[in-house]
Amino acid sequence: MQKRKDLISSLVLIALGTGWILHGLQYPMGSTELPGPGLLPLISGGILILLSTQLLISALPAVGIMGKREAVVAIEGEKHEYGGPLLLLAAAVVYLFTLEWTGYTVNTFLLVLLGIRVMGGRGWAVPLLVAAGTAIITYLLFAVLLNVPLPQGQLVPMPFGER
Repeated sequence: MQKRKDLISSLVLIALGTGWILHGLQYPMGSTELPGPGLLPLISGGILILLSTQLLISALPAVGIMGKREAVVAIEGEKHEYGGPLLLLAAAVVYLFTLEWTGYTVNTFLLVLLGIRVMGGRGWAVPLLVAAGTAIITYLLFAVLLNVPLPQGQLVPMPFGER
């Protein structure tokens, strides 16, 4: 049953990525020195299509399309875990409302840390390092390198970048 859902969702996401790219092609791409507004939809749509294709390929054997048949049986009483995704959705909403007060790096660190732990990350060392790395690298990339103003926050102001 899960593989059939993966198959359907991967096809929907491939269609969404294709639409995203087609919509982005209406905008100028720009150059390597000055990227245009059409570049981000092209890159993000392409990544979405690639990841969805991987999901599609992994789902095909289970539904009997690629020769290797596996029985796809819905087990009665199958327990669905909705707590993790709902927690992440709530965390994303809190992220949006507290971004100005706590700042980009603190909020991003906490959201990534929570996301890793909710999705099954074991221990604390790796999730802490990945969350810190994600927050710092994305801050340096956007605020320092690309001069994109990010919320500094009142809790822990960053020493460099736009304010």
